[in-house]
Amino acid sequence: MTNENVVLLKEEELIREASAKTAKLDVESFAKIGDEREQQRINAEKENVALKLKADLTQLGVDVERAKAQAAEKTARSLKGQAKAAERLAEAAKLEQRKISKLENQLKLGEKLLVIDEKLFQARLEEDRVLEASLKKQRVQAELETKIADLRAEGLGPALEALAIALATLNAKRSIAKVTKV
Repeated sequence: MTNENVVLLKEEELIREASAKTAKLDVESFAKIGDEREQQRINAEKENVALKLKADLTQLGVDVERAKAQAAEKTARSLKGQAKAAERLAEAAKLEQRKISKLENQLKLGEKLLVIDEKLFQARLEEDRVLEASLKKQRVQAELETKIADLRAEGLGPALEALAIALATLNAKRSIAKVTKV
């Protein structure tokens, strides 16, 4: 049964009770037709029944409006809670994507470094110092590219990201300078 049906049933019940009381008073009034004082009492009681019915119906309307307001508040709280839960899920998904991105970057770096290390090993065997130095520089450059990709994947603010990239680039240049000196 819907809320509207409950309200309608309650309304009908209040009206039926008032009608029954009024009918009983009408019968009593008819029985005491000659008694003016009794007629006044009965009319006053009828008026009280009518006022009570009006007050009860008004209260029923107030109760319905209050129930609607409470339901609306509950719905609003529920929607707010659901929105927060959705935000938490979105943030968790973002964090997971960052982790995946970093792992993908590390995998690519590992593959590049494996190729470079194999070439470095071969250059050392052949005692080719120029090729060895060039490959060491490539290794540092590959590590820098991965570091930059990781920093971008972390979702830092633009200013912080720029500073972190500048620091990583500076460190890479220092490492390349050391290789060049050797």
